[in-house]
Amino acid sequence: MTETLSYTDTIQRIGYTVIDGVRVVQYTCIIPIDEPLGMRIGITKMDSNLYKANREVCRADYAAFEDAAYQLQEEILAKIGG
Repeated sequence: MTETLSYTDTIQRIGYTVIDGVRVVQYTCIIPIDEPLGMRIGITKMDSNLYKANREVCRADYAAFEDAAYQLQEEILAKIGG
């Protein structure tokens, strides 16, 4: 059996929806430097009650975060000529 340890360098961006000083949702974008098209975007609800009471705000923030993530991906692709 042959084992190989490998690494992938990434760029990560994290954003939050904050309501009344409380982090309600965390948005995460991970972009592999060697394969920017493999970008992953995730969401973690940190306060379910505030999320339920503020879904519209959270959804708008997610859309804005997603737009920013794709813009960052495009910038990385432009730099590496992808």
